Amino acid sequence: MHPLRLVAFAAIVAATTPVCAQAQMTAEDLNRMELNRLLQAQQPSRIAPPVAPPWVFIADPVGLIVADRARYQPPSFPGLGTLVGLGIVGAGSVINTLVMGGPL
Repeated sequence: MHPLRLVAFAAIVAATTPVCAQAQMTAEDLNRMELNRLLQAQQPSRIAPPVAPPWVFIADPVGLIVADRARYQPPSFPGLGTLVGLGIVGAGSVINTLVMGGPL
């Protein structure tokens, strides 16, 4: 056999032989590879989150979109605005009754 054919045959055998047949892997090696894969998959991305172009309008009627990790602080007494509104309406009704007279 010519040396060139022998080299070509060796290259073909080396290229087609699977990696697992060339290096024996133990269970510890496989576990380490799997743990590395899982740890890399769980790490948060250091890439900035996607941002919509300025011409795209994103409706946020409820205020769910939070920018720069700022969190919405709910009011300490959530019904205060409603109670104030009802008080103004009640006061207006009383003033109207006093100025215009009571019902006939």
